[in-house]
Amino acid sequence: MSVGPGRYSDRFQASTYVDDEPVGVFTEVDDPEGIWVPERLFGRLTAVARAYDLHLLPMLGGHEPVTLNRQQVQTVLDELDLVRAIVAGDALATE
Repeated sequence: MSVGPGRYSDRFQASTYVDDEPVGVFTEVDDPEGIWVPERLFGRLTAVARAYDLHLLPMLGGHEPVTLNRQQVQTVLDELDLVRAIVAGDALATE
């Protein structure tokens, strides 16, 4: 997506989200490492998931940990693939 110097072009710059609270995604409960995503970017992904009436992704990102079984993890990965295709022009969201 080509965004000019318009009013909302900062939404596509990583520096905009540096001070956001991070949302952590872990493979195990005791996993010290994980993927950390700025809260507003994670919100962007879950908002798209809600707009397309997906099942699990919209439930994630709250303040309480969510534990998923193997089948649910696969569903979330499939939902992320769909969201990635929808927001393909948004480099921050697809990253």
